[in-house]
Amino acid sequence: MLKKNNLYILGIITLIGFPLVGFGINFLFEGGFKLEVLKVELNAWPSILAGGLFGLSVAMLAERISEIPFISKSTYDLTEFFRGLNLNSFDVIFLSFAAGFGEEILFRGAIQGQLGIWITSIIFIAIHGYLNIFNLGMFVFGIFLTLFSVLLGYLFEEYGIWSSITAHFIYDLVLLYSLKEGTKNAI
Repeated sequence: MLKKNNLYILGIITLIGFPLVGFGINFLFEGGFKLEVLKVELNAWPSILAGGLFGLSVAMLAERISEIPFISKSTYDLTEFFRGLNLNSFDVIFLSFAAGFGEEILFRGAIQGQLGIWITSIIFIAIHGYLNIFNLGMFVFGIFLTLFSVLLGYLFEEYGIWSSITAHFIYDLVLLYSLKEGTKNAI
């Protein structure tokens, strides 16, 4: 079973390692690191706000979907795993930021440019284990998450990386906090 300190190691790898891999992919296929993807414009706050509101809206919808009995039953083990870690507020914020930042830099900032929005989204959700054809509830929830990931891809294309990072961060923050508080199934 994964322990909290191992989860922190994975968080640090995600926060630092994933962007490095992403910049490497850009260097190999685009001829440069594309560090400008991280540039924050002075007028970026509407895009960041839009990302935050989008992430919050999808997280709230995910909480409702996770309460559907056949989905709740399918995600029970994952929900109990996160509850068993006894995450504190700092843990929730750190892990949410690490995932939002690192995964978006790798998947939106690098892989999406090579494979497109849909294929990148399917790979992203499959890697997380949600597209499990042997578990109907998990698979249905995975379809929902694939659509969320596709919309993150379009959010990135339209508003930039900080909008998709913010949406991903807020989504994870809301769901992990719900799990920490034990109030929802929320996975």
